[in-house]
Amino acid sequence: MRLLAGLADEDLGDRGRLELKGLQKPVPAWEVRWQPVAVSAIPMPSLLTDVGRIFVGRDAELERLGQLWKEAAAGERRVALMAGEPGMGKTRLTAEVAMRVHDEGGVVLAGRCDEDLGVPYQPFVEALRHFVDHTPSQALGERLGRYGGELARLVPELSERVVDLAAPLRSDRKPSVTECSTAVAAWLTAAAAEDPVVLVLDDLQWAAKPTLLLLRHIVRTSDVRRLLILGTYRDTELTYDHPLVELLATSAVTA
Repeated sequence: MRLLAGLADEDLGDRGRLELKGLQKPVPAWEVRWQPVAVSAIPMPSLLTDVGRIFVGRDAELERLGQLWKEAAAGERRVALMAGEPGMGKTRLTAEVAMRVHDEGGVVLAGRCDEDLGVPYQPFVEALRHFVDHTPSQALGERLGRYGGELARLVPELSERVVDLAAPLRSDRKPSVTECSTAVAAWLTAAAAEDPVVLVLDDLQWAAKPTLLLLRHIVRTSDVRRLLILGTYRDTELTYDHPLVELLATSAVTA
């Protein structure tokens, strides 16, 4: 019967022999130990769901990225940047990894950089807003980290969602790159303490310099754990003095 059910021994508990109505002799019985399916409380970002369902090949890349995710989920911080020409499937590959992570119960966040906008911190703001929109208000405050007031300068609606949100360190001016970087790193640390996180940063070739400085800070911050960052960029659009080139040269990332 166990073979017919397709269950392993660890999925079954021996209940001994039971007397059943209509049968003359007791029969051996087992109970099935059902395992709950891991479900992430935060839905997949639309950036990663609007890429189509067809995905073929790329087995080697999937295996490598899957290994990085296992290491991140086990308590490490991992970063992988994927380069290539437009249309070669970089975003689709990251979406495939992200969907598998989401199915395992991991938190998936994402943001992109837009051409010609040059908005500071744009992909991090998009990722933070998605996190804020889908985290229950009663749990949101503690999952923002120590600098929720600084994060509210990036996502103003935070002030409405969290009643006792801490005030910004300095309210008389715009936050510096260091202050934003520290606040975002603290947020990712707090968020990943609950569930491991995958953060997708798309089209980094269009990232404003403050965005890349923030990314570098996270890569170098030892407190940030249980985090996998997946970035994509078009290497055909990078000049020798592009700030992303400096980041690749000075940071420990997998390209």
